Amino acid sequence: MKFNKYIISSFVTIVFICVFVFFINKNNNKYVKTEHKIYFNKDYFNVYKYEPKCNIKKTYIILPSYSYFDANIWMETKKYVKYEPNKDFELLTDKLVKNGNRVIVVEYFGYNNSGETSRKRYSDNICEEIHKVVEYFNLNKYILLPHSISGLYSLAYLSKYRNEVEGFVGIDITLPYYFLEESGSNEEYLKHKFDDNGQKIPESYKKMYNYFWETSKKLENFIFDNDLPIILFTSTMLINSINEQIKKGLLKTKVIDYLNNRITNKDIQSIKILDGTHYLHKTQSDIMSKNILQNFK
Repeated sequence: MKFNKYIISSFVTIVFICVFVFFINKNNNKYVKTEHKIYFNKDYFNVYKYEPKCNIKKTYIILPSYSYFDANIWMETKKYVKYEPNKDFELLTDKLVKNGNRVIVVEYFGYNNSGETSRKRYSDNICEEIHKVVEYFNLNKYILLPHSISGLYSLAYLSKYRNEVEGFVGIDITLPYYFLEESGSNEEYLKHKFDDNGQKIPESYKKMYNYFWETSKKLENFIFDNDLPIILFTSTMLINSINEQIKKGLLKTKVIDYLNNRITNKDIQSIKILDGTHYLHKTQSDIMSKNILQNFK
């Protein structure tokens, strides 16, 4: 009888421990999503913050692509649906936050729920606006996570605020040489008119287009600092697209060659080629999050 009581007592203890661990883990997986308006005088842009209900390990600032319409929906249906950065990155965001990280998703002026602005849309102003997010949330250290055109702004941002940035994760980032090899001057570049596809698009968004070449010229000789941990996720779609443009004589340099010439410390800086489209965070969020979590602990 005593032996049976011992077995029952042990079983109850084990069950209790399992239930306790389950609820602890369940609570750690919970997070709070909040929406914030960040003001420059009377103008505001929108920001989403995802914060875990446990101790925060790292802070990631996600910066979106130049995409007023949801490209994935358009490719499948040819219908124009407004681009919502917070939804675009939700798979990757969910994995990062459930592992104890804070994630902030920025919507530039003219994007989604953000307002309009009369501020010029060149890189200096956009970098200042990104840093306004840092000040708003009182961040000391953070990891930049740009996609596409935000890669350009993030490279410019590093030249101003490098001492605050503890890591860089790029998703198919736009590289300066695209614009510089395609057009010999800003005037030549601007001959390619912005195509609004007959849709009503905020002026703040459209005007960003006017400064891409100018920003690229400033970053012509950019290289990453050798003490900055970096992951550069690059899609097979981008690699193939650039190779096709090289064959047509529109560009000269391969993506991977360019990136290899910009990283300076392969012990902490890596290029990860992933099979997929420009929106890797929607199809490869599992492998991306694993790489990110392993490299930024």
